[in-house]
Amino acid sequence: MPELPRLSRSQPLSDFTKAVEKYGCVVITDFTDSETVLQANKEVKPWLDFQGNEGAKVGGKYTIRLPCQFCLKAHLHLP
Repeated sequence: MPELPRLSRSQPLSDFTKAVEKYGCVVITDFTDSETVLQANKEVKPWLDFQGNEGAKVGGKYTIRLPCQFCLKAHLHLP
């Protein structure tokens, strides 16, 4: 499976268009800062905890939520 392309938000729109056309999505590496992500995670944590590990029912399918620490470390390249 190919790795998803990672682009900086400052790159030209044409780079994003090409990536989405080729891969179906793109990861924006500097979409926001880590403080904003931490605050957003703090705000949704009670709801996610209420949902449990089974996932929230969405459109007849189940979405499994990953722990915030995993998301921050793996996807945002934070220490």
